[in-house]
Amino acid sequence: MTLFPTEKQKRKVAEERRLAREKRAEEAVHIWEKRILPDWKVVHKNPELRKLWWEGVPTSMRGRMWENAVGNPLSLSKGDAFAQICISLR
Repeated sequence: MTLFPTEKQKRKVAEERRLAREKRAEEAVHIWEKRILPDWKVVHKNPELRKLWWEGVPTSMRGRMWENAVGNPLSLSKGDAFAQICISLR
């Protein structure tokens, strides 16, 4: 038995942590839908919701939350020429 974990063991532990974090985030989807999405700025005011935010946004809600957090001050849509240029540069 070695005292230091192997790379394989480290990867396994990291993967287990990642999966556990994602599971907790997905289990909290109902909280995101009912309390955060309707008024996403409540996250900054409520310590419980702020903690939830830092623990991770559920995968299914990341696009909507990213849009809320960053905004769209130029009101670009997928049909706009500028937006099409940006998309094509990816």
